[in-house]
Amino acid sequence: YSSMYDKYKGCEKANVFGTGPSLTRAYDFDFSGDFNVICNSIVKNKNLLEHIRPDLLVFADPVFHFSPCKYAERFREDAIKVVMEYNSYCLIPYYIVPLFLAHFPELKDKTIGLPVGNDFNLPTVSDFYVKASSNILTLYMLPVAAAISGKVNILGCDGREKNETYFW
Repeated sequence: YSSMYDKYKGCEKANVFGTGPSLTRAYDFDFSGDFNVICNSIVKNKNLLEHIRPDLLVFADPVFHFSPCKYAERFREDAIKVVMEYNSYCLIPYYIVPLFLAHFPELKDKTIGLPVGNDFNLPTVSDFYVKASSNILTLYMLPVAAAISGKVNILGCDGREKNETYFW
């Protein structure tokens, strides 16, 4: 975290990208020079990744990201490609870091395990935790983005398409 924090602290803007319908508007904006935070299945969208050029990838779902199922296996393959190709950092729950690095030791200097606490916090190197939350946006994305920059833009955090029936 220290390496990433020092590299990007004071960036004029931070941008966080969810996977909702408004994410398609990302192509309307230029994100170069900003601190760009992506999450979850965005790792599958090569054109969007090339446009955003992510600095941080966050993911935390125990089933879709860390389980032995084929979907999670493929997700991890895509996530590793993103971290390596864009020289991004990867932020995951602190308790999964030992297992994650046992399988992907090449990500040792790029993986951040962020602990949770009871109080709201914008994590710094000396005050390193976030408040527990039930979604990736409020758990990791917003606190880290706000710790890096005083201006945070949000795109793709507007739910799902009206016709989508998946439980999320």
